[in-house]
Amino acid sequence: MSKWSTCRSKLGNGATGLYKYFDRTIKETGTLDHLRNEDGEIPCVFICCDCPFQYIHEYYEKLDESYFLPVRNSELRDV
Repeated sequence: MSKWSTCRSKLGNGATGLYKYFDRTIKETGTLDHLRNEDGEIPCVFICCDCPFQYIHEYYEKLDESYFLPVRNSELRDV
């Protein structure tokens, strides 16, 4: 999961669900290898339904900071 392509947000909640699925799958099967494509990647898609700005604080509550690139324009957090 080194590449993310997003066009809308609610990413934190969608990504949390995706990570929970991966965690459950690893606990049940011990691997995610059956999800990999020919290039060794695990393609993932989930719906991001609305704009991010009102939810930005929730992203950091649900996912560790290591999941995010450094914040730019942090003054927009409180808009």
